[in-house]
Amino acid sequence: MDIWIESLKKSIEHLQILDEVFSGFIYPEKNEYLRNRQAIRNLNKMFPPPFTDQLYYGDDGRQMILNDIFEYIFSARGYFYMLETPEIEKKKTFLKMVLYFINQLMIFESISVNQPLRNKVLDTLKDKLGNEFFANDTSKRVFDALKQYDGDVHFDTSAGNVVPDNIVQMLGKKESEDALKIFDSYSDSLLPKLPHGLWRELIVYIQLLRINAGYILPLLLNQRILSRTEPPLKPPDFLVIKYNGELVGVEVGGGKETQSSNFSTMFKCQMVTAQNANTPPRCPICGKWIGFCDKVINDYANIENPLYYISEDIRCAHECDIYSFDDVLAGKCAYVKYKGKIDSKTQPKQAIKYSSDYHYHYSCILKNNDEIALQDIDYQKKRFHKKLGNIESVPRRSWINCLKTNYPHFDGFAGLQNYSRDNLACYGKYAGNRNCPLCSFTTDCQRISKIIPLLDSFNEQDKKSILEQIKRMIIGAK
Repeated sequence: MDIWIESLKKSIEHLQILDEVFSGFIYPEKNEYLRNRQAIRNLNKMFPPPFTDQLYYGDDGRQMILNDIFEYIFSARGYFYMLETPEIEKKKTFLKMVLYFINQLMIFESISVNQPLRNKVLDTLKDKLGNEFFANDTSKRVFDALKQYDGDVHFDTSAGNVVPDNIVQMLGKKESEDALKIFDSYSDSLLPKLPHGLWRELIVYIQLLRINAGYILPLLLNQRILSRTEPPLKPPDFLVIKYNGELVGVEVGGGKETQSSNFSTMFKCQMVTAQNANTPPRCPICGKWIGFCDKVINDYANIENPLYYISEDIRCAHECDIYSFDDVLAGKCAYVKYKGKIDSKTQPKQAIKYSSDYHYHYSCILKNNDEIALQDIDYQKKRFHKKLGNIESVPRRSWINCLKTNYPHFDGFAGLQNYSRDNLACYGKYAGNRNCPLCSFTTDCQRISKIIPLLDSFNEQDKKSILEQIKRMIIGAK
């Protein structure tokens, strides 16, 4: 993101230079320019809080301002980039940049479980921004208290996450729980609309683009639509104009039913809610988010031939085209997840049920030498090799299925998908035939076209038997 921020700074500096020249150089309209500038300054502080607090504020609420800057980059400027030639390649590049940026946002949020890094962020912001970093004395007091606290914030940690009494008293509170709420709110203001607010909106944006839902209008910077006389209208996060002219509002996350209903009634449009339970997941052991690997990013950006069932898992040991089978098992990829149970000797940051399956960094499993997880992986590895160890001959259910990763994906868009058969990758070589129902088993199918010449060499009785086998293979294979 550094190159975007540098370019944005140049735009700000450009505007500052214009203001400096028109404020200092001698020219006929100089006094009038300065009079208008002073009028703006006076109006700015006429009603508290001042208008400038909408552009930077040293406390809770700052996260929304930081968030809007990135929303501007992607939704207000990004589409100009995607319109340039070559258009398809620019769209693919845009999707990749968004996903790599989302990985950076996830790393940002590691300050919630990394106290030295959190304190470095706090100290650097204070040194660079000075008093502008603090809205008031309360902000300074929370800053000082948070620096002394060596536990986790903004994370569902175990019962051991208790704020010491002396720090609780610094905040003027009596209970550790109250202090944690203050820390959560303050640490949230350090980053752009986290936890995970901004990146989920961005995932929905690029998912709507890649499923060819229609014309996508992001309303993330217009969360209130104003009228001179009527109360503000709260629009959805996105408005989709389908190719038949139908309007569909898309809201990211639940809990906004009244807001959605009001908008739907006024504009007579359908509303859908984009729901996402756990993609990407947060590792309970280290408390950090598990990002998207290069294979996921490259596949997801392939909008010319998109994956239809993008919600399916990638079995890393077998389907990765960057690391080999042995490299994946050796833990050379930082993005591999282990899904399963772990040993009670492993003490994760998050309170878990050891009898339940969770997603963990595979690297955390290896670092902790977790016996339960490693035995599970070894069992699945031996099972795979026992069946000849070839993905062409071994059913997917017999692969190493506990080592996996996922594509970015939200549910709720079934009615917005607008794929044609020409957009779809042929997965006939896999036992699952994921795209076959959509392309209606056409005669030019890559799978069937290889079988037809074989059929020509058999007599009619053999053909019938073989066709029955093909039918079972296409419709019933799992």
